[in-house]
Amino acid sequence: MSSEENGIESYKEQLDLFTAQISKLSKITELIASGKFFFYHPKINVEDDHPILLLVKNFNQMVANIKEYQENLEEKVQERTKELEEKNKELSELFEKVNDLKKQQDGDYFLTSLLLEPLGQNKSEQNNVKIEFLIQQKKRFTFKNKEHSIGGDICGANTIKLRGKKHTVFFAADAMGKSIQGAGGALVLGALFEAIINRTQQSEKIQNSYPEIWIRDSITEIQTVFESFDGLMLMSLLVGLIDNQTGLVYTVSFDYPTPVLYRGREASYIMQYSYFSKIGIASDFFLFDGNETNEGLPLYINLFNLQDGDSLFAGSDGKDDLFLGQDGLNNRIINSDDNLFLRVIKNSHGELKEIYNTLKKNGEFIDDVSLMKVSYKRPFEKKTIVMNAHTKKALAVFKNFFLERAYKKAEKEIVKAYKLGYTNPKVFKYLAKVYYELKLYKRAAYFAKYYYKLKPIDSDNIKILADSYKKLGKIEEAVELSAVLIFRLRNVP
Repeated sequence: MSSEENGIESYKEQLDLFTAQISKLSKITELIASGKFFFYHPKINVEDDHPILLLVKNFNQMVANIKEYQENLEEKVQERTKELEEKNKELSELFEKVNDLKKQQDGDYFLTSLLLEPLGQNKSEQNNVKIEFLIQQKKRFTFKNKEHSIGGDICGANTIKLRGKKHTVFFAADAMGKSIQGAGGALVLGALFEAIINRTQQSEKIQNSYPEIWIRDSITEIQTVFESFDGLMLMSLLVGLIDNQTGLVYTVSFDYPTPVLYRGREASYIMQYSYFSKIGIASDFFLFDGNETNEGLPLYINLFNLQDGDSLFAGSDGKDDLFLGQDGLNNRIINSDDNLFLRVIKNSHGELKEIYNTLKKNGEFIDDVSLMKVSYKRPFEKKTIVMNAHTKKALAVFKNFFLERAYKKAEKEIVKAYKLGYTNPKVFKYLAKVYYELKLYKRAAYFAKYYYKLKPIDSDNIKILADSYKKLGKIEEAVELSAVLIFRLRNVP
């Protein structure tokens, strides 16, 4: 056989060897793919550095690496699985704790809401002065599968007697702070208000107070309690008192939105002669007690008379804080139109629920909302006898004599007018004035006191009454009436 033939034969042998070994490696590879690891040790007679042996060596090393990787992988998976199980257990325990805390928090919310429920109520007699209020707290929570709400807005109303006359007292308040903090402030105020009302209804001495004095004493108590929290509990507050007979309204505001008068289908803000900081802030006013050493501004009380058919509206600032949408830069747009509330009252014809629903249509409420409506109907009174010619003449003569300071003659004419049937309340004012000028202070005090019951807004008459008491030696009564005048100093009757 030639050398060429020998070379071809050798090549065929090598090729057959490679083919056979690769076929065996292929079968082993299939076994490895099924999850069974085998190392290949070929039984062939070749040199140690033969390519086949090098291939087998690398193959076995690869199998060893894969086996080690798989074994390590299983171990790592087990370790990681254990870690994840531990983490899941921790998260589950944490979730249970959070859930327990949430349930406990909702329980606290619920308990607080239960405590608030009897405090923010309308307990007024609802005769000729009718009180309505609507409160929607922003914070909602679920307790025992029922939805409840909690917040810092609170309203209340009741009926008390002062100086023999029925008065309707009301308050509207907005405590600072979210959820439980705001509710805490509302709870304190509600409890204070109930205590003040109950004490008034049980004490003849307190019932003998003038409305301004009653407001002073009530505000003193409320402010003193809230100041004790060192600024941690603040409250916007509107306190009002209505003389049920005459419709005279006394209000004092502590950073509470301006009330609105609805009269003749028109709504307008009521001028407030004084505003004070929130309840709980160290007071910038003094509560006049006759002590000239007091410093600061007196507690001015706003007065105005409701007419037959009038309504008074008050609401927390949540009624104005409406989310209207977003601008081109995705900034929130909040209502800044101060007259929106006026238009809504007018267009809703003064109906409280319709006012709330209309505000809600204008935008989304972003805070607690409380609205209050006070309606007044003049009580039935006997008609004043129509002034006849004799009465008219007597009044004209009286005024002339009074201007001429002929007080004795003036007295004669006003008494004549009264006896002729002139029953207008002013007759008692005229009698008080003429007797005061005649230095008949006992009579002056008698008629001034009577006229005060009919027209308590008349500050000039109170001056006559106070000075008459002073002349009669009734210093305590005179000082008390002087305080009344100071509280209403900025008001023009």
